[in-house]
Amino acid sequence: MYILGIDIGTSGVRGVVCDPSGSVIVDSRIAYDFFSRKDAFLEQSPKKWWEGVTQCLEDIVRKLAEKNDSAENISAIGVTSTSGTFVLVDRSGLPLHDAIMYHDRRVQPGKRQDAMERLFESTGYKVKYTFSLPKLIWMKEHFPEVFNRAYKVVPEGDFIIGQLTGDFDASDYTSLLKLGFDIRRKKWDAHMLKELGLSVDILPRGVAPGSEAGALLPELQKRFGFSRITRVYRGLVDNNAAFLASGASEFGDCYSNLGSVLAIKVLQRGLVRDPSGRLYSYPHPEAGYLFGGSSCSGVESLKHYVGDLTRVDLESALQATRRNLFAYPLAHEGETLPFVDSRFRSFEVGNPKGNPEKYSAGVKGLAFIERWIYDVFSEMGAQVGQTVYSSGGGTMSPSWSQLRADILGKTVVVPEYTGAALGVAILVASKEHSTRLRDAQIKMTGSAGIFEPRNRSYDTEYRRFKEETLRRVSS
Repeated sequence: MYILGIDIGTSGVRGVVCDPSGSVIVDSRIAYDFFSRKDAFLEQSPKKWWEGVTQCLEDIVRKLAEKNDSAENISAIGVTSTSGTFVLVDRSGLPLHDAIMYHDRRVQPGKRQDAMERLFESTGYKVKYTFSLPKLIWMKEHFPEVFNRAYKVVPEGDFIIGQLTGDFDASDYTSLLKLGFDIRRKKWDAHMLKELGLSVDILPRGVAPGSEAGALLPELQKRFGFSRITRVYRGLVDNNAAFLASGASEFGDCYSNLGSVLAIKVLQRGLVRDPSGRLYSYPHPEAGYLFGGSSCSGVESLKHYVGDLTRVDLESALQATRRNLFAYPLAHEGETLPFVDSRFRSFEVGNPKGNPEKYSAGVKGLAFIERWIYDVFSEMGAQVGQTVYSSGGGTMSPSWSQLRADILGKTVVVPEYTGAALGVAILVASKEHSTRLRDAQIKMTGSAGIFEPRNRSYDTEYRRFKEETLRRVSS
């Protein structure tokens, strides 16, 4: 029997069907682009999410049929999504407004900060004003007629689970973190919510990642050809699911996602607190915590800095890189990690000549940022190991991965198959087969490349990179 993992992303839906060994049978990607943007407001239509999921399921059914297979052989479905996107629904699951996105910035720091600060003592994270909780309060204050009609506030992935099963009442711990859920005590702080003018009644019941949500609705079983025994499971937020797909499973294992932004996590035994609010911890589905955060730099910033990458021989450009040539690539003003500065801007050192040298400078700068972030983790007392599992567009280049290994001074592992959809499938497989999650990861993941650090020291250049950066940071 197969497992289907579904990843609801900002720009589309991805589905992966795999067998118990982790071999991908079929996969599907459905793209969409339907942001509603107005100043700092960013919204999406939940109905479009569901349209994307149904198109994905249709595509998967078609591809299985081409292999003389069918959805009847899918025993379980897991769902993952971005962290911090939510929508208010009525008792039937009908969305009452367009969903507010995770990177929406309509709320500014202000009142009620003391009540939300108390979460830090218990959970180790500070509520940022891009989190869902302040935006939920904003909805109550600015659209009381919508808020008062709401049955539940529902994270993105749980809206899809509700469409699949009819259950809109629960959500996994990781998806509730940005709504103010106490991840350590595994419950809502009713006293804090009362101070904020909210009731526990409107919030979903918190359950463990990998909890069973129920059976598929009969009409969906019939429409797509699923078996009556097919079950739906609640997953975990997408970056955590991608961590599982990378193969990282030991305490101290590092994970870098070189996607649109550089997102980094390290598996920890205990809770690590960051008083500055840059970093926070999600509960790992089995044991410990995933501690991490994101830089504003990443592959999108690199593209913005370099320009047309199609005109660059990427491998040759990296192999010919020279000393004291680096850049801090940013697509927009502001940085959040390894330091916080809302006015920080991109810069370059070494006078790069043409796109090939700009590419080399930007890639090297990204690797220096990555090393700096891991240094910040260590300085905060986190256990940081010697292996960095990696995913994202930045792992497509072997020369880039080797340069990262040299600069980080760590082994860089590029998994055979990456992505949050596979990660949630691995989590569900561990529940379906009653195995330890780590055992399921070992069985269902593999490596496409392993890059060991060579005898090339970048310490002096790294120190200069930090000096040049800190010289430009706003005081």
